Amino acid sequence: MLWQTTSIASPVDRQPHHDIARPDRMQSPERGVSSKKTTGFVPWRQIARVKAISGADGPRCFFHNPPSGKMMSALDLHGARTGNSLRASLALAESGLPFRAIPVKLGDGEHRRAPFLAINPLGKVPAMVIDDGHGPWVLTQSAAIMLEVARRSGGRLMSPNPRDAAVSLERFFYFLTDVMGPSHAGFALRQHGMTDAAAHLDELVGVRIRDAEAFLRRTPWMGGTQFSIADIAAFVLVRANAGAVDFDAHPALGEWVERIGARPATRLGLSAFG
Repeated sequence: MLWQTTSIASPVDRQPHHDIARPDRMQSPERGVSSKKTTGFVPWRQIARVKAISGADGPRCFFHNPPSGKMMSALDLHGARTGNSLRASLALAESGLPFRAIPVKLGDGEHRRAPFLAINPLGKVPAMVIDDGHGPWVLTQSAAIMLEVARRSGGRLMSPNPRDAAVSLERFFYFLTDVMGPSHAGFALRQHGMTDAAAHLDELVGVRIRDAEAFLRRTPWMGGTQFSIADIAAFVLVRANAGAVDFDAHPALGEWVERIGARPATRLGLSAFG
């Protein structure tokens, strides 16, 4: 069950050990709005009982049954509703790790201002700030974030079996290189008015996605018998290019998309930034 409250913290202020949140309204998606109300501020390390703290404009904190008595790292994911950010938020939502999703308002130029540039000087999202208790450090590439989250997930996003993990990584990089690569290149070409070249790459993206039907004819998930980061990378790209796929002609892809979309963590990850 996911509990949710509103937050009044600033979107870019980072206070991992003294997060400011006012849980004045608790809601369960399964049971509706609770009549119980609480007031006061809740420190980051003391809100393990609450599964999610969210606000329209502020950070959203997500907690997935943290191990009792174990001090968890503070994970702050700064992002927006972009494919790169959603890959990272979906990985965190599936991982079982507690984290904060902190919206960066790209339309307002928030990514170009000093507070965010102090996190990522390139001014791009996502950026994940990690505090293991020895000083914060930052990852700014969605693939690197996903791999680090998988490493910390205790096998939820990557099989502990070396052979199975290798297959998952192969499929993960298939979608990064063979699908996302030309997709991003097509976007850049279109920005420069090179629409014919961009259209060619769009078609190539569609072909590569449709080719992934072959993976799902052999195993239930993109990376084998276990859900993994390969499925997350694939889902975001297939979702963004759904018009390129005839799901009636590719039933395994269609059924896989429905299964991914029905996962509670998928809904959670997609809503991380509003």
